[in-house]
Formats: sequence, structure tokens, C-alpha cells
Amino acid sequence: MFQIQCLNSTKTKAREFYSKYSIGPFLRGQSITIGNPLRRVLLSNLQGIAIIGVRISGIDHEYSTISNVKEDVVDILLNLKQIVLKGNITKPLLARLSVKDGGIIVAEDILLPSSISLVNPKQYIACLNHECNLEMELIIARGQNYFTSGQLTPMLPEKFLAVDAIFMPVKKVNFFFRRSKRYFCF
Repeated sequence: MFQIQCLNSTKTKAREFYSKYSIGPFLRGQSITIGNPLRRVLLSNLQGIAIIGVRISGIDHEYSTISNVKEDVVDILLNLKQIVLKGNITKPLLARLSVKDGGIIVAEDILLPSSISLVNPKQYIACLNHECNLEMELIIARGQNYFTSGQLTPMLPEKFLAVDAIFMPVKKVNFFFRRSKRYFCF
């Protein structure tokens, strides 16, 4: 019987965690047989949630600009793509962002459903130069892997702009062997 042991677990940044586990002991040759598929599953088969589309009031396409907003729509879409969400949802949900005052807009300004929370509430979205009315509706969905905006566009309602969706909760996995004990670490 093998055992799993957490050797190290730290929070490196607001939305990055590092963990090191030891699994074993294995018979000779079994470590690579178990390690490689486990790495592949962690990288591509785990599900997560992400923003897949946004509708910005008064905007018809992603190459537009918004008056009194420092960023253009493409930059806003790229900033929304960086927002990391956690929660348990089964169907796509709608979130809203409504800002009337000037200043910096961050992820915590989004009104999220109760089943979803932010990993980094201070994630930058845009900067309003003056008082103006900026309203957005965001579609949040569950999925796995990575979807480009071109893949998501047919699934979105009219007037929604697609956002590249990064559903993968795990970004990097590596494993190595401790041959003397027949364990591997990842």
C-alpha cells in the first residue's frame, strides 16, 4: 500500500500556490507509470470556472473605445481573462459590474452570485478618468482546459464579446523520483 504525504504547501502570490507531495513506495518501474498520467490529469482534466463572455453597454465590438476609460475594450477583455474564480456551479451564471464614479475598477467591484468567490479581489480591470456610467454583464461558466474566444463566440448570446477562458486550476506540474525510497514527488 502506498501513501501520499504533503511535504510543502505555500502561497507564493495572491493567486499562486505551490505544493510538493510525495507518493510511494512503488515497485521498480511503477513510478513513471503512475507519475506521467497523474501529471496529465492535473494539467488538463480538472475543471474550473472562468469568465467566458462580457457585454459592455454601448459597445458592439472588441476594437471599440469607451469614453472616459483609460483602457480600450481589448485591454479590458485581457484584464477580465486574468480574474481567477472559485466556486461550485453547474450552469452558466450572470454577474454584473456597474460603476458610476471615477477611479480604478478591480475584481471586487463585480457583483458575483453567492456560489462564486474571487481568488484575488484586487485584480485590476480598468481605470475611469472621470465620472461616467460603465456597466458590464459577465457570463461565468464551468469547463476544463483552455478555450479561445473564437471557440466561445458561437455559444454566447447576441451582443456578448467572448473572453479567452482559462479553466485550468493547475498551471504547472513536474515530478521526480527519490530512487532510494522508491517514491516520486510532484
